[in-house]
Amino acid sequence: MARYAALIIMFATLAVATACGGGSSGPQPATTAGPMTPRPSATAPGGGEAGEEPIFWRTADSFASLKAGEAYKVLFRITNGYAEPELTVAATCQDCARPSEQQPIAFVGQRAEPGPGEPPGAYYPTSIELPYAGEWEIVVAAGDDTARIVASAQSGPASG
Repeated sequence: MARYAALIIMFATLAVATACGGGSSGPQPATTAGPMTPRPSATAPGGGEAGEEPIFWRTADSFASLKAGEAYKVLFRITNGYAEPELTVAATCQDCARPSEQQPIAFVGQRAEPGPGEPPGAYYPTSIELPYAGEWEIVVAAGDDTARIVASAQSGPASG
């Protein structure tokens, strides 16, 4: 529960910072029950998307090569009408030993135009670089909708 409160505070802080800079208010988190299990999307060309309406994501290998200290590319597709210039994604280590390693980390994806033949939605390529090995909960908030992704970051150059 304390992690979710910290996540809500982080999103509120980001929204205020964005508003003070003259931009949009950004996404506001909504709560959902439990982690979302990635599911292939029937609308994605070749079935390369996971998630469910209205938040989908694509990766090169379903987070299998996610390593601590290395950038990992994720393409988020939002279909609920959310079309802000930025999408904020937060990641929290679920099994890191030190409390300082369990603080949420924010990543921001910039909206991009979809290529020809892509399904409808707003697209946000995002680079996620997790500093520690372990199990992570990645939370995507787009308007009133939230998706939770559980992924394991393997040991990499920054985690020793």
